[in-house]
Amino acid sequence: MSNNPSSVPDRAEATDLIARNMSELTGTVIGSGDDFFACGGHSLSAMKLLGRLRRAGLDVGVDTILTHRTPEAIASAATIGGEEAPARAQLPGEGVLVDFSGGDGAPIFCFHAVVGLAWSYAPLAGLLEGNHRVIGVQLPDAETTLSIGLDHDALCRHYLDLLRQVQPEGPYRLLGYSSGGALAHTIAGMLQQDGETVDFLGVIDAYPSGIAPDTPDGLAAALDTFIRHHKPDEEIPELPGDGGFGDIMAVLGHFDDALIGEMIRAANAPNFSQEEIDAMKDASGRCFMIHMTATRSPYTGPVLVLRAGDTTDMAGLNWEPLKAWEDLDGVEPVSSHTVDSTHLAMSSVRAWESMAPVIERHLGD
Repeated sequence: MSNNPSSVPDRAEATDLIARNMSELTGTVIGSGDDFFACGGHSLSAMKLLGRLRRAGLDVGVDTILTHRTPEAIASAATIGGEEAPARAQLPGEGVLVDFSGGDGAPIFCFHAVVGLAWSYAPLAGLLEGNHRVIGVQLPDAETTLSIGLDHDALCRHYLDLLRQVQPEGPYRLLGYSSGGALAHTIAGMLQQDGETVDFLGVIDAYPSGIAPDTPDGLAAALDTFIRHHKPDEEIPELPGDGGFGDIMAVLGHFDDALIGEMIRAANAPNFSQEEIDAMKDASGRCFMIHMTATRSPYTGPVLVLRAGDTTDMAGLNWEPLKAWEDLDGVEPVSSHTVDSTHLAMSSVRAWESMAPVIERHLGD
């Protein structure tokens, strides 16, 4: 396929190209109006589709594939040839609710981790057998985030307002991966304080809100060890040693450079544009600062803890999320399921295949 946009001269040919590639990636025949994810597509195949379409000359973003879903809808949103680009949806990490399922069942709100993205929940929509609506919650853009004040509880209240636009009243179902688990935990507490019912709270290798791993030398030192573990051949200067803001800022500088690529790869996203990668780098810094301001959630009730069985990629953090939940007052019963996975790979399709049946059972309780 040519990299020249003129290789896809019109909308009809673009629709045919998209349908053909969707069919090859899913092993099914997909027509112009068929939903890619309903026909077996998932986050990994969506990223492969993105790469193929860009190489063929279609100017599309990952958000276009996730929100438009059918060949004709994606073709109508793509830039073809020398035409002026149509109005795009916001980049990943810029504060949209993304409906991965298009179903009409009760929603499951799924909260982003530190890179600000929610599209890694897309495989869950295809693996759940019931009529569940899987909705991802992504980080707002920088201007909105700063207007909220980089404050965890304020951000959660912002998300709660968005949730109520989709579902005005409970019972609510919440799920969060990594730092997204703290968001889900905080919002669960807010809902209960507002007199609402939380029907399901699930966390994926995540600590409770306001509780960090046991790090006797401080969070910055632990994260410094974590980064050095992932980049053993990279020369990383020693921390300033103030034990506070200066150390955290130093860690954040290396966090973007050392780990953002690995986190993107772990979440099945090898084909993002540089613009999208830069947006995620910026989002990761804001997410980390926000996460540090989290306070204890007043939530009481059951929680499902899905945890990684391999903790080697969390070196330096004394990573024991299940114990943290079991030691937390008011949260009971605590159910758990261990996945044969590292922390960073808990959003992979393989991990979702292990987690989805467990989540399904708890949604039905």
